[in-house]
Amino acid sequence: MYLKKMGLICMGLGVGFLLIELLLRVLNISFPIFYQLNPYTGFSLRPGLAARYQAEGGNNIKISSAGLRDREHSKIKPENTFRIAVLGDSQAEAMGVPLENAFWFVMEKKLNQCENFRGKQVEAINFGFSDFGTAQELLALRHYAWDYSPDLVLLAISTSTDIRNNSRILDGSPVRPYFYYEGNDLKFDDSFLQSSEYKARTTWAAKVLYDFLTYSRTLQVLREARTRLMDDQVTQRKKRFEENDEIEIDDAIREHNISTMVYREPRDKIWQEAWEITEGLLMLMNKEIIEKNAK
Repeated sequence: MYLKKMGLICMGLGVGFLLIELLLRVLNISFPIFYQLNPYTGFSLRPGLAARYQAEGGNNIKISSAGLRDREHSKIKPENTFRIAVLGDSQAEAMGVPLENAFWFVMEKKLNQCENFRGKQVEAINFGFSDFGTAQELLALRHYAWDYSPDLVLLAISTSTDIRNNSRILDGSPVRPYFYYEGNDLKFDDSFLQSSEYKARTTWAAKVLYDFLTYSRTLQVLREARTRLMDDQVTQRKKRFEENDEIEIDDAIREHNISTMVYREPRDKIWQEAWEITEGLLMLMNKEIIEKNAK
């Protein structure tokens, strides 16, 4: 009798789950996972994923087979082609707008109408990934962009987040690579590969769960509800700080108070180091671009 009841309960839950799945698909409600772990850059887009991006008004997204928010591109550069590799974060990734409205897509179209490029085809390739800092953009250049033989590298910098992203202390993400200074030398820190969070998300069970999340709308909705609940808790915490006139650096940056927190001279050692690392990364990137005979 006990087993029979358990069987009926499981059957009822299964039918309910299937009905919810069907309803969510009919209503076209989904919150897919666009990103995956990456041993070079910490995380990146999932190659070949086609899904609905729900934030910022919603948009249908197709990720290329190379894992780029872009069209398909041949790694072999065609003759008479001027290639531009675009590096950046969410503003270059541009999930919130149709592909043809992304700034680099518009740039490509405009440059192809320019007299200075007569006889050549300008091709912009987007290597922008949401939440990337300068360190990850340098690694994306090294591990992905050079494969396409760009003639020019365009780095889009977001001052409201990039400087913080380049500092392990200010950013603190356990799944992001960093650089740090040892004397006058800029060293690569790939300790994220050994972090408990990175290892936990590369287990067999985690991979099965992420694959299931890719297809289950019900689990996606539950995950999104959990994320929004956590965001609400952060918002309440920020309000408490504001009431006590104790706004943290991180809170100010998220509120885009960059005029006082980013553009002024660094007031402490941590922000000074963050700027020095960012400047060092820019010089390292420039040196590498020159060595590759690009601009």
